[in-house]
Amino acid sequence: MVEQMSNEMTEIKKNDQWTACVNAWLDSRRSPNTRRAYRIAIDDFLHCESTSLQDAVPSHFVEWKNNMVARGLKGSSINARLGSLNSLYQFAETEEKMSLNNPVNIRRI
Repeated sequence: MVEQMSNEMTEIKKNDQWTACVNAWLDSRRSPNTRRAYRIAIDDFLHCESTSLQDAVPSHFVEWKNNMVARGLKGSSINARLGSLNSLYQFAETEEKMSLNNPVNIRRI
């Protein structure tokens, strides 16, 4: 029981850290259009993949890329969305000092 509560607390802290990171990343973008595009990329990824940003692995981004191709998105749109989330993970590593491997480091279209 104590171990389960400890795991739940770790997950909450992890989510709080990611929520703060995403908000800081979005706030660091000056253009409202850029922030909107980045939110769209996050929402699309979370809608298409059954994982969270903090638990995503490269295969999730490959699947997402293939999903966007199947939906008929153009290469420039797909690359922009992948680039957006790549930017988020880079921000998490450099600005928020989070220890992670960037899972978006995949081949673009």
